[in-house]
Amino acid sequence: MIKKIIIFLVLLSNCYLWIGFYEDPEFFSISPFIKLRPCTKFYFSSPLGMQDYGDKNLTENEEFEEFMFEQYFGTNGIQSKPFSFKFCAMKKVIN
Repeated sequence: MIKKIIIFLVLLSNCYLWIGFYEDPEFFSISPFIKLRPCTKFYFSSPLGMQDYGDKNLTENEEFEEFMFEQYFGTNGIQSKPFSFKFCAMKKVIN
């Protein structure tokens, strides 16, 4: 019984790390996707939508949401980066 519980918890945590939902910035529909990197963030949305950065002043929380969305869907709304076992960056790195 304990073995089944451990297996269930491992499967559940893997699903949480590798499966996510995103809100389409144009049509606002919610769709599931398989993440290319494990990440604790489960729901991805773009506060800017289809606007440019200059059109809207973003709060710090909205900037984080936009950064996380761009990490996965930065090129024409698709996942453009290769599959990796590295965890996603949860902070914006400024060079």
